[in-house]
Amino acid sequence: MKNILYIIAFLLPLSLFSQEERVFVITDSTLADKWTILDKDWLYKKGDQKQWANPEFNDTSWKVKSGSANLNTTDGKTIADRGEIVWLRKRIKADISLNDVLVLNIFQRGVSEIYLDGKLIHQLGSVSPDKDKVIYNNPLRKLLQLPLEKGKVHVLAVRFVNVQYQFPIYSDTNGYFRIAASTLSNANSTDVVKNNYI
Repeated sequence: MKNILYIIAFLLPLSLFSQEERVFVITDSTLADKWTILDKDWLYKKGDQKQWANPEFNDTSWKVKSGSANLNTTDGKTIADRGEIVWLRKRIKADISLNDVLVLNIFQRGVSEIYLDGKLIHQLGSVSPDKDKVIYNNPLRKLLQLPLEKGKVHVLAVRFVNVQYQFPIYSDTNGYFRIAASTLSNANSTDVVKNNYI
């Protein structure tokens, strides 16, 4: 029995450490004069349950997606077929050093709802399990506020429907979702590097 307790005592800090590693920390230097694509360490699960937006929800069994913004895994399989809903979750924190308003830019071939700590903060199109009721939306150069409290770990959750754009030129794509973050100062800058969020 003691051996089991020792093993648990050893493994518990490791699991907590691995979760802490997956928190994306935004600092002044992270976004200095640029936009950062949030493309690492998303947790994802196909299906649709609103409780998945809840920051207290246990997502440890979810798969990890990192890398490019398409909805394919590293072996080329899609995480959601056309018309299917998939949820993505990411832990994110604004460092106390951050002195500017945070904004997001989203490029998607689909429809999404963006949640912060369980609260819907942005709706980009109309998400529905009924394919005929899904309304496509790509916000392109639209700025979306990201109201993070400094020093607090937040859960950013995305409810996404993989749907097609209406023109045949995009018919061969199989879902795409890219989310980038920066400061309002960069977005409003006349410097083409700072404000170039496409």
